[in-house]
Amino acid sequence: LRLDRARMLLARTTRAALGGGAARLLRLAALRPSVSLLPSVASRALAKSKSGKDGDDAARAKPAEDDAATDDSSPGSAVVKYDEPEEIETALGFIAIPTTTRPLFPGIAYPVHITNETLVDALLKAADSNPFVAVFLTHADGATPTQDGDLLTGTDGIHSIGCLASIARVMPLGPGQGVHALLYGKRRVQIEHVVERDPVLRVKVKMLRDVLSSVARARGGEVAKEAEVAEKEADEAAAASAEGGEAEFPPLPAPRRRGKRRVLSAEAESESNHRKAYTLEIVSTIKEIVKLNPLFKEQMQIFLDRVDMNNPSTLADMGAAVTTGEGEALQEVLEETNIEARLRRTLELLKKELELSRVQSKISKQAEENLSKDQRNYILRQQLKQIKRELGMEKDDKEMLLNKFDERLASKTVPEDARKVIEEEKLKLQSLENTSAEFNTTRNYLDWLTAVPWGIYKKENLEIDRAERILDEEHFGMQDVKERIKEFIAVSNLAGSTQGKILCFVGPPGVGKTSIGKSIAKALDREFYRFSVGGLHDVAEIKGHRRTYVGAMPGKLIQCLKATNTANPVVMIDEIDKLGRGFAGDPSSALLEVLDPSQNQTFVDHYLDVPVDLSKMLFLCTANMTDSIPAPLLDRMEVVRLSGYVTEEKMAILKQYIYPTAREGVGLKPEQMELSDSAALKLIRWYCREAGVRNLQKHADKICRKVALKVVKGGPELKLPLLIGEDNLEDYVGKPQWHTDRIYGDETPPGVVMGLAWTSMGGSVLYIESASLTPTDAEVAAEAAEAEAAAAAAKEAGTPEEAQPDKPDAADMDSGRARGGGSLMCTGKLGDVMLESSKIAHTLARRYARTVQPKSSFLERAVLHMHVPEGSTPKDGPSAGAAMVTSLLSLALGKPVRQHLAMTGEVSLTGLVLPIGGVKEKVIAAQRAGVKHIILPSANQRDWVELPDNLREGLEIHFVSTYDDVYQIALNYES
Repeated sequence: LRLDRARMLLARTTRAALGGGAARLLRLAALRPSVSLLPSVASRALAKSKSGKDGDDAARAKPAEDDAATDDSSPGSAVVKYDEPEEIETALGFIAIPTTTRPLFPGIAYPVHITNETLVDALLKAADSNPFVAVFLTHADGATPTQDGDLLTGTDGIHSIGCLASIARVMPLGPGQGVHALLYGKRRVQIEHVVERDPVLRVKVKMLRDVLSSVARARGGEVAKEAEVAEKEADEAAAASAEGGEAEFPPLPAPRRRGKRRVLSAEAESESNHRKAYTLEIVSTIKEIVKLNPLFKEQMQIFLDRVDMNNPSTLADMGAAVTTGEGEALQEVLEETNIEARLRRTLELLKKELELSRVQSKISKQAEENLSKDQRNYILRQQLKQIKRELGMEKDDKEMLLNKFDERLASKTVPEDARKVIEEEKLKLQSLENTSAEFNTTRNYLDWLTAVPWGIYKKENLEIDRAERILDEEHFGMQDVKERIKEFIAVSNLAGSTQGKILCFVGPPGVGKTSIGKSIAKALDREFYRFSVGGLHDVAEIKGHRRTYVGAMPGKLIQCLKATNTANPVVMIDEIDKLGRGFAGDPSSALLEVLDPSQNQTFVDHYLDVPVDLSKMLFLCTANMTDSIPAPLLDRMEVVRLSGYVTEEKMAILKQYIYPTAREGVGLKPEQMELSDSAALKLIRWYCREAGVRNLQKHADKICRKVALKVVKGGPELKLPLLIGEDNLEDYVGKPQWHTDRIYGDETPPGVVMGLAWTSMGGSVLYIESASLTPTDAEVAAEAAEAEAAAAAAKEAGTPEEAQPDKPDAADMDSGRARGGGSLMCTGKLGDVMLESSKIAHTLARRYARTVQPKSSFLERAVLHMHVPEGSTPKDGPSAGAAMVTSLLSLALGKPVRQHLAMTGEVSLTGLVLPIGGVKEKVIAAQRAGVKHIILPSANQRDWVELPDNLREGLEIHFVSTYDDVYQIALNYES
């Protein structure tokens, strides 16, 4: 009561001195004991007593001494400095500053970077005079500033409720770079209206007060009524004082009623318990978050030093401010004046933060576990390495590497050029740090240089008998290859040294080109290395990469030396006819140096960059055909052709190699199955007709698998051995793929001739058919005879001459010959070369027909059609001319070609029969088809002589040099 009386006395005394403006502030001070405005009010009262002006004007003209003592501005300043934000009710306006991500809460520091020069100038002036600004969060969907501290032009893009903040510090950054300002939140405020928009936005705000509960709101109503009464009494006392009379003090207020307060206290206690529960839960949640998130712990430590944890309002603001919630969710907390509701919203944000911290902690623990395990292993390894080094069991990494390289070179004869490079790289390695990238590059380079087998040659076995025995055991036939290897061994015996050679095995797939390479290496007792160049289009695969590239490594040949650890291995370059060519270069050109005996003594790999001797290597190349091999590369190789196998050879290969290997592969014993000769012959003839034996091996594996299944399912009751004969072969391999070797059987009609062709899969027979779309000479003669007989009969019967049938005119008969008419149409997917051969054959046949039958005009006038069966298979080559001419003549004469006859050879316009290639393959195809007579050009007689006896057996060969010889054998066989 004494305190209330003192405040009331002060109000009456000061009202008389100040008048209306300051009295309102004193009434505010009397009603709110916690607000201390007395220094400011007293200073204004003193200013009026000295100047005789209104208190507010005097205070603005000259600050009081107490204010001047604490004011940082220069003496005589005309602007009043507001030390506490409670004076916002009387402030003219505050600068509005936007935030784009999250709002500013009371009691929270917020740094902001301001670059707008106008806003910077206004902020600096405010820091000297009125160090308060209003901070508002921008809308998420409006036309708002893009960053914190932008210049606002209106209140449309910001929330109406924000925070009044004091300017704690302003740090200029330099010309044109703006300032860094540290703002400290003070009070919640709401925009009332805009004071000015230019040069910066200033707004008039009102302070929002916290509402504890409904009981507090009721209590606030009573206080407001008491304030109105006190203000009315103060106004009356001030008026009496102004008239010169002595102001009378009103009586002290009567004591308040206690009954109603007790009811309100019960309700307030219940709501207070809710607030305490929220407060405790928030504190508990914050503690859990602190345990999980160390960064959160640092922030909390800062706030704990400044915030009263027992104040629910402050705790709610602090709890929301330290979360990572969305800006709109935080704005809802800022706008909430009900403390209990604010605590609830803050608790929701903290629970979300707790769940996020738990997930983050789980991820962190998983990463830490893996990292801790790796670190533990690393530390243990380092300790083990140090212990071994102390005991002399291990040396330094560099020293170990150098010792390893020296040990490798101790037993090698390194050329001077390579040794010089190795020594330079070793010195370079010693000067590099272990962790540098250059250290690893140099180490890898030295590793390859010392891994090359310099001067290491494996001793060869030059016994011809042993080599012949090994080759015969593993391969049937292939006499040309075996003979060439024996020659190589013989030359090495006489010369006393071995030199590298380059052999190229050319033949259809499945004839054993790759496998014979392994047998050659075994026969010579050399190491074997194989790599395929099919589809290769990068030169670096042959000559290596430059060391400047990441992941660089040597080419295949240096890798071969390292893998075999010898300088004289047998190297097989497979599929050399399928080399590619791309943007990375032409590998076939890179192989020119490798496969040239005069150049590969100093082969330089791009990675090693030192000469390497490859002259002792034996290079074996494989190809299906030589047409796609570049001529310079083919010129450096010795070509050995491997033709397909005949039936007898396939039978021997099946019985000696394929069948035993397939049977052992599935785990069968000889007494469990048996393959008869008749079944093997049927399998070869009607299922596996190709030149090689790869398909035969597949069928043998299939038979053995089915037998193994029967043996396992049959059990002890199964009668063994299982016999695979000609009758039950289809149960194991299905129906035959071929039913006959020849389309026309033993007899061919006129116009059909059997030719012989060479393909990459081996040789094959090729029928050539010719047909006419116009009547033949015989048909024309028969028609003429019938017409004459009809005319004679009509004449005898007395038929008038004009009614008699027309007689054929001889001039019309020869009109085709006179005009040189007739045409030829070809089908069967023929290539350009065969189409040209058909035109040559048509011309030669028409000319040759005049010599055989001078009166015949069939080929001169006929429209002819020539077809080669199997139209889906492309066909081309220069060896079908003789067969085409014979087919046309056979059709023109109406006489079939000699039976069991096949021919091959190209003809010229003058009738010469030119030589052809692939004689062995064609002879094999003829023998497989049951041919008895073969016509070959005379120039190919040497090829026939070189054929083995088993291929020539049962064949009658006819060598021809002109087409007259062909005609006599094929069509004039009766004479």
